[in-house]
Amino acid sequence: MNLTILLDLDDTLLSNNMETFVPHYLKALSQTINTVSPENLAQAIMTGTQMMIAKQEAAHTLEQVFDDYFYEAIGTSKEATREKVDYFYEFVFPTLQTFTQARPDAVRLVQYMLTMGQRVAIATNPVFPQAATYHRLRWANLAPEDNSFKLISTYEDFHFTKSNPAYYAEILAQL
Repeated sequence: MNLTILLDLDDTLLSNNMETFVPHYLKALSQTINTVSPENLAQAIMTGTQMMIAKQEAAHTLEQVFDDYFYEAIGTSKEATREKVDYFYEFVFPTLQTFTQARPDAVRLVQYMLTMGQRVAIATNPVFPQAATYHRLRWANLAPEDNSFKLISTYEDFHFTKSNPAYYAEILAQL
C-alpha cells in the first residue's frame, strides 16, 4: 500500500531555529532592498506574515495577501522592487544557510520512503516564496530537482497557513 507522507521542513528535515534565522534574514533583505529603513521593512514583513497566518478566505493566494500589504507598506510596487527581490533570493538568501543545519537522518528517511514508492509531500508552513523554500530544501540535502516530491507548499500556491485546518484540506485537494 502506498502512503502519502507529509513532512515539515523547519526543525524536521532542516534544523532551523527561527528566532536565530529571522533576524539575519531581515537584515540581509533590508541590505538588498535598501530603499526603505530596516525597521520599516521588518515591520512590513512581520505584519504581512501575520496577515497570511490570520487569513481565513480562499479567494487569494498567500502571496497576493502578503504583496497587497507589503509593497504599499514600504511605499513601492512589486514591479519596482522585483529585480532586488529576485537578486536577494538568488544570491543573498543562500548565504543564510550558515544559520541552519542539515539532518542526515531526515535525508535517509526521505530517500527510503521514496525508494519504497511512498508519496512524499513537503508540508512546510507556506509563508516563504518558492525560491526560499527550494533553497532551504537544498540546505537539507533534499534538492527539489533531485527528489520526486508530490507537493511542496509555498506561498505562491497556497491560500492558508498551518494555523488553519483548511491548509491540510488544501494539501489533500492538491494531492
